[in-house]
Amino acid sequence: MGGVQRSYTVRRCSENKQVTGLWDDPEWKRTVSLTIDNSMEEHPSYVPVTEAKLLYNDTRIHVIFRVEDRYVRTRRQAFQDDVWNDSCVEFFFTPSADRATGYFNLEMNAGGVMLFHHRQNRTEGIELVRPEDGKRIEIKGSLPRINDPEIPGPLVWTIEYAIPYEVISRYTIMVRPAPGVLWYANFYKCADESSHPHWFTWNPIASERPDFHRKECFGILAFA
Repeated sequence: MGGVQRSYTVRRCSENKQVTGLWDDPEWKRTVSLTIDNSMEEHPSYVPVTEAKLLYNDTRIHVIFRVEDRYVRTRRQAFQDDVWNDSCVEFFFTPSADRATGYFNLEMNAGGVMLFHHRQNRTEGIELVRPEDGKRIEIKGSLPRINDPEIPGPLVWTIEYAIPYEVISRYTIMVRPAPGVLWYANFYKCADESSHPHWFTWNPIASERPDFHRKECFGILAFA
């Protein structure tokens, strides 16, 4: 098990919550953020400022990221491409308090291109979310889909998406969010192929090299 375990409280939003991509829209403005501020390198060459917020209602979980960034590059264009090589934010989560059920890794570049898998660990029990299910995730961001050549910045970008519970429950056992329910999760910022590659996490991970696939190091999402 991981040593430190952060916790984030996910509060309820309205049933008609819109996906706007706006960090300060009325419902997001009332929501506390978490900070992705733990470097997986001892001396990172670059430190972006990355925050995330979550909300939930009866049908979807809503996620938004805000990044004060530089050296932004997005080249991947297709669902399930290797978006971690671009300027990317990631949400890994187990939709229950049972780690044995595995976890999802939802990785999205700054242009809104997504990779979405369910797996037991980095190399085993991997199931790719089907394209028809990926299309049900509503996405809105502030940058164009392709940003190449790299943008030296500085700039601020946001990406927001909403995941239907019906999609999650197709691939694993899900405990539907409600007051008192706990999920496990971690959040990441990376950019493997930028001129200044970096790897940051929300809940700390003790690893000799960057490795986001450590479900034992997930923090807690506590629904209220």
